[in-house]
Amino acid sequence: MTDGNPRDHALGVVNELAERSSEAKARAPRLLTCLSDFEGGFTKGWFMAVPASFRQALDMRKDERVVEREGGKVKSMVWTQDGHFDFHRGDTLFDHETAYSASTWFEAMARVRWVLQVAEDPAFFPGHVVMDVFKVSPESKRVVTVARETLPCFEFVRLLIEGPSEALREKWEA
Repeated sequence: MTDGNPRDHALGVVNELAERSSEAKARAPRLLTCLSDFEGGFTKGWFMAVPASFRQALDMRKDERVVEREGGKVKSMVWTQDGHFDFHRGDTLFDHETAYSASTWFEAMARVRWVLQVAEDPAFFPGHVVMDVFKVSPESKRVVTVARETLPCFEFVRLLIEGPSEALREKWEA
């Protein structure tokens, strides 16, 4: 990953993937630049704290490539990225890392504000993610259903990176 803002980096990668997809390029090679390096086990700078266990859903995998090293070219396993996102019913994402490791749910809810859960398998809505949106009530620490949204896969990944659009945020906050 490059130096700088990890959110801007991820948005640049997802935009490149979306552009490649919309141009229907004949099996373009996988990118050598990934959405995140998952330093510390999670995405950094993203709206949602996506754990490294979602690499496959984000279409990140290790592939063998020939790379330049001191002494010449060598084959090496490197992380690659493509845009065939594959989220499944029940996949649940939180906006704070604490939710994945807290010893109690109450402890996790002290920091979590938003929860996204994939509500339908992609086979029913190809190229889209149907998700339930939950908000944690700061007063009661209860999780409240806010909305069910259907987004194209690239928009869903953008949501994970930068958060909801102004229109979605207003809808969810109402």
